[in-house]
Amino acid sequence: MLLASRALEASRIANETLPQAERAVVLVRQGFARGGFTYNDVIAAQTALLATKARRVAVLKQFHIDRARLDRLTGAHADLLGLETRS
Repeated sequence: MLLASRALEASRIANETLPQAERAVVLVRQGFARGGFTYNDVIAAQTALLATKARRVAVLKQFHIDRARLDRLTGAHADLLGLETRS
C-alpha cells in the first residue's frame, strides 16, 4: 500500500505539479521581460520548480528503497543468489 501511494505521488508530481511549475517559470520570465515582475519573482518561481523536482526525486528514492526492502523480505531475487560463483 505504501509503495502504491509513493508511486502515485511521484506520478502526480510528474504529470500535474511539475508542468504547472515549469509553466509558471515561463510566464514569470515573460512577465519579467515586459517589466511586470521583479527579479525576486523570477527566482521564487525557479526555486519552486527546483523544490518540486527535488520532492519527486525524494519520493522516487524512497519508493525504490521500500521496494528493495520488500524484495529482500519476500526473497524476490533469491534465484539469483550464487550465480556469480557458477561456471
